[in-house]
Amino acid sequence: MFPYRIFVIETKNYKGWIFGHENSEEWKQSLLGKKRFWGWSSEQHKLRNPIRQNAAHARAVKAILKEVGDFPIIPIVVFADSAELNITTPNHIVINWCNLRSAIKSYRTQCISQEDIQRIVSKISSANITTEGSRESHIRNVQTVQQNRDMAIANGKCPKCGGSLVERRGRYGTFWGCSNYPKCRFTHN
Repeated sequence: MFPYRIFVIETKNYKGWIFGHENSEEWKQSLLGKKRFWGWSSEQHKLRNPIRQNAAHARAVKAILKEVGDFPIIPIVVFADSAELNITTPNHIVINWCNLRSAIKSYRTQCISQEDIQRIVSKISSANITTEGSRESHIRNVQTVQQNRDMAIANGKCPKCGGSLVERRGRYGTFWGCSNYPKCRFTHN
């Protein structure tokens, strides 16, 4: 037991090169393909920004534990060791599996008592989805949230705050950003 923080760990079993930025909506996976006459071919796939996914999980854990206490929650995104991370995340922990233990052990100040640990485990266990019906309901809810988000973007609205999406130009080209910037930092390629 590590009584130093509550760690919310999002695992991703991707291989190849992973490209992304902590504020991007999507990241990219690039796989080196077959050897061709003219060189190597490669495949590119999009994936949802795992930092955003994990942030949602961390908020859910915080909400579950609000009656128990206010504990420091550390979100960590962990990729398989077969992934080469080419990402910009100055404010978040995104690492390979082999670095997880040292990332957790870097937190040395004990801030959770043994009594708190028991209450935390009990509260999280009681909130865990254990039935197939509950799991299906959760999946439908996630899909509904994603559809609402996509619909808002299609209608030119920010899914975070409801502001208008405006076309902006950055160092990597044009993108859509929220008109309420810097208060809202939503972007969409």
